[in-house]
Amino acid sequence: LLKLGYVKKCEDTKKYQLGDRFSELFQPYIQRNILLKHAEPLMKKLTERIKESVVLAVFFRGERYTIATVSYENQVLTVNLNQFEKKCCYDVATGRILLSYLDEEELKEYIRKNGYPGKRWGNIRNLSQLKKEIEKIRKEKIAIRDGKEVIAVAVPVFGTQDKVVASLGVYLPSL
Repeated sequence: LLKLGYVKKCEDTKKYQLGDRFSELFQPYIQRNILLKHAEPLMKKLTERIKESVVLAVFFRGERYTIATVSYENQVLTVNLNQFEKKCCYDVATGRILLSYLDEEELKEYIRKNGYPGKRWGNIRNLSQLKKEIEKIRKEKIAIRDGKEVIAVAVPVFGTQDKVVASLGVYLPSL
């Protein structure tokens, strides 16, 4: 553990303490808990106001995951903070937001693994078309996915140094 950096030895006391690698291992979970702590009351308030479901999604290890959902059904508010549901970024508005704020290398890696969206998103079939849609989302700070039965709207959630840490999405019935 010492050689791998999970613990370090204090030369003065000769005692061991947690190392940097240990902190790196748990950092995503710590960040998730901090994000949920701040997002939960806002998600509840929004759900109660619009009487529709709200989701919170993050980009983790190259994929988009829903980490929290607040639902409003039959005048009952349901909160699920123990969620970790994976979906393709191309298919959902929250994913499109998250994709739009990736750096160049992360975006290219996502494309390498998933290809271009094609019919799943505006018939995008190359990098220049995708970058055009991404720039539009970044400029407007909103993504809208208009489906036959549901319209999804998502916005970025900014953390420190204006870095996008999550995406907040709302799903509404189409008219």
